[in-house]
Amino acid sequence: MLFTVSVYVRKPYEAEGFHLSDATYHVLLTMQAYDETPASIHKWLPIQTFGDECNKYIANGPSLIQDENGNSFYISFSPLGFYLPYFFCKLFHLNLSIGSLYVFNCLLMLISALLSGYVMKLLLKDEIAFWFSALLYLVIPEVLYTQGIVYWHHSLSQVLLLLQIILFIILFVDRKRSRSLWCMFFIVSFLYPYLEWTGYISNVGMAIGLLLLEKRILKEKDRINVSISFFSLKVDLLLGLVTILACGYYLFRFSSIASIKELVAMLFSRAGDRYEATLAELISGYKESFWPIMLGGLICFFITMVFKASRNELIQIFKNKNNRVMVFIFLFPLLENIILKEHAVLYTFDRLKASMILIFLISVCLYALWRSYRLKACVVGIPLICACTVVGFNTYDSGKIVTLDQYSDTIVMRDYLNEQYLGSGKNVVVKSGWRAWGYLQTLYHRNMYCTFLYSEDEIDEIARNNGSDYIVTLEATSSDYIDTACYTRAVVEALSSNKYYQISVEDGIVNSEEITEVCTADYTDENWTNGIRNDDNTEILFNNTNYNYTKLSNAQKLYINNREYKVINIEYDDMWIRVWVDSDATECAYPSAVIPVDE
Repeated sequence: MLFTVSVYVRKPYEAEGFHLSDATYHVLLTMQAYDETPASIHKWLPIQTFGDECNKYIANGPSLIQDENGNSFYISFSPLGFYLPYFFCKLFHLNLSIGSLYVFNCLLMLISALLSGYVMKLLLKDEIAFWFSALLYLVIPEVLYTQGIVYWHHSLSQVLLLLQIILFIILFVDRKRSRSLWCMFFIVSFLYPYLEWTGYISNVGMAIGLLLLEKRILKEKDRINVSISFFSLKVDLLLGLVTILACGYYLFRFSSIASIKELVAMLFSRAGDRYEATLAELISGYKESFWPIMLGGLICFFITMVFKASRNELIQIFKNKNNRVMVFIFLFPLLENIILKEHAVLYTFDRLKASMILIFLISVCLYALWRSYRLKACVVGIPLICACTVVGFNTYDSGKIVTLDQYSDTIVMRDYLNEQYLGSGKNVVVKSGWRAWGYLQTLYHRNMYCTFLYSEDEIDEIARNNGSDYIVTLEATSSDYIDTACYTRAVVEALSSNKYYQISVEDGIVNSEEITEVCTADYTDENWTNGIRNDDNTEILFNNTNYNYTKLSNAQKLYINNREYKVINIEYDDMWIRVWVDSDATECAYPSAVIPVDE
């Protein structure tokens, strides 16, 4: 019942933006591209290019490699996390949409909850431990988010992590071994690193954990001998081989579009970008993802320690060597977060794996209470889970999910531009600024150029070579996060007439007007608030849009309020156009409209 309510409450809506949405839209773009490109070309790799010819040969930021057909492929994560949800949608005849990914992700959440419960049942040998763990899993804010509206490889890898832990317990703690169990363990240990980078760390943790379980300490007079069984060394050797094979297979899958050397260089480069964060920021991230259950766990631990019988029961649980080793197994995958701190700070789903150590610690406290005082355990456990449920549902989307009228206006803008200007695939679509994120590309079902990677001259040349009638440049107009931006403003350049039109949407109403003036730029710095650099008041700032660039590039004079300014110099970068004039330009302060003249 709790899971059913959870699915309903978290149901996504079209006019809704959410933090880290680009992860989900990355996958959705690939799924849609699978339908438009023959398998002989995409080879079930994470293709990021739609099928129409107008989408080919468009660069769009890091982690992408183009093949000989102009298709871009995402290489930082395994193809497995892309085509599994695709096959799920096809199997159950679901549309390729955010809603279908949400259904797939919720199924992963349910499976993970059941597996987490089974982990605790195996360790504590009691059915009640299953329910403690499973119910707690369903109310963790990060679980509600990462295995809900946000789908990425970590949503799926959580299932593999739990399966690997279960098989480890059965094989090495309970010592129940069969050929099928061995096969399952090594298959999961192969798939986990192949799917997501934490798998490499987890496999190392499993190998060390096995050594800790199998070691024997012999005390002889004045010395201590530590012996390790040949069995554990043999298993660890096989585990190491499986891990290397996973890495090799990963590189092999992408070797059809790039050399192994190029792939390794790009992967190390991307990993190198993920070190720049502090441990304090990482801890703050864990607090954001798990604070309700962390607080509940502290309260539960305090209550357990207050009563003598439950305190002794808890001590007995941790006197068991197997349970101490399992704490190590739960903690070790978090080493990946410590190594790639920036990734874990920026992308909350990378912190999902921390849920199991928290669930384990709280579950053993509740179990110790249950073993000692059934009534007290109910008095503590039921309110704890209820409180975590209420707080979890009230906070999981805090600051992350945004519903604005402008998201509806963004859809109105899309429909208008598609009808008026983008019916012909040859017309060029541009995103102003940094790369075109997955949301915007799937919204328009077009791959887009971006002004960060392409100059205005390059875009103009591409459009004319394509025989385009229009260049449509989209501008983000509202966003707390770069991937929750609204796009309710656009500039359309008619190439044949050299005219520009400003398109905007507000409250569902489209406004289109020809642009005849260049507007100065606003800026947030104290000295630049008026759009003028504090440099003898002679440098005027303009946003580097296609229209501004075209109008200003050859300007000899500027007119504003019947006053003439002679242009001394013009400079450009990815964000700004800077124009130096011959006199005090205070009257050009934002939001002034300037008329450029090239004579």
